Amino acid sequence: TLISGYSTLIDFGLSSAIERRVAALMAQNATGRIPGTVATIALLLGFLTTVAQVLAIALLALPSGQRLDSGVRAALLVLPVCAGVTLTSLALGSVLAGQQRMRVLHVWRTLGLTVGTIAVVTAVGFGETSLATLLVLYSTGSLLTIALVWHSLRGVRPTRFDPRLDRD
Repeated sequence: TLISGYSTLIDFGLSSAIERRVAALMAQNATGRIPGTVATIALLLGFLTTVAQVLAIALLALPSGQRLDSGVRAALLVLPVCAGVTLTSLALGSVLAGQQRMRVLHVWRTLGLTVGTIAVVTAVGFGETSLATLLVLYSTGSLLTIALVWHSLRGVRPTRFDPRLDRD
């Protein structure tokens, strides 16, 4: 939980930038540009997660990676995807924050955190000790948050894939 939770600290200000961007677009009455921002977020985080996953696989394939405990190796293997899911839930949530829809955002985040925590506590109660499994279970809460936030992004969800990035 701590490992996955700390990934929220390494978003390099992305969530704040998204929130400010969406708020500025709302203030300028340019809501038609928000879907491009949402698409850019999804594309950027998907790309970064893929790069991190490839790096993790490559580093774990090195001789020094082969010497790690199998449980640690498995956890390091799933960590990039788990962190990517967590960062995506935060970034998409920032779109709601930029729209000043804080109540909805906090309800979805609380629900997601609760589900992830219950999944981990239940698994531990049944004797699960694999860090990789517990990381994946905890990330299910972030997946739920992504789904709920995405559903709540009425009118600003991209309706089609547009490969152009919103450079602003």
